[in-house]
Amino acid sequence: MTLEQRIKEIKERMEKTGSSHWTKEGNAIWDKSGWHLIDCVNDEDAEFIAHSRSDIEFLVKALEKHNQVVIAAKEMMREINIIRSSLNLFHAKEHGSQHDRCFALVAASELNYLHNHVNAKSMTLALKEIEELANGK
Repeated sequence: MTLEQRIKEIKERMEKTGSSHWTKEGNAIWDKSGWHLIDCVNDEDAEFIAHSRSDIEFLVKALEKHNQVVIAAKEMMREINIIRSSLNLFHAKEHGSQHDRCFALVAASELNYLHNHVNAKSMTLALKEIEELANGK
């Protein structure tokens, strides 16, 4: 089973629960319509269960956002590699003008910089998006 399939299954189970807000009173869990769902052995278990649906919903959204950023970063890396390869071939040609070879070297250097830093930038974006999600944005 792939990660995407597992996430889809978790999301489907979560959505079937219907209620997005459970509350805890003592060791009892109640849904938002006032139905008693379960009595727990201790307060910690009740707290965990009461927040489980909203916590899972948050984590699924954060994971989906992270996966979008990873996919975008991989596409950027692929494009950077294609351009870098083309520039390296262009630079290697002996019949190019000095100006063309200098331009290709500078461009290749810039692409190398992008290539080396795209993963760090992607992680920064992912963390920012996850933080925004955590803050309800």
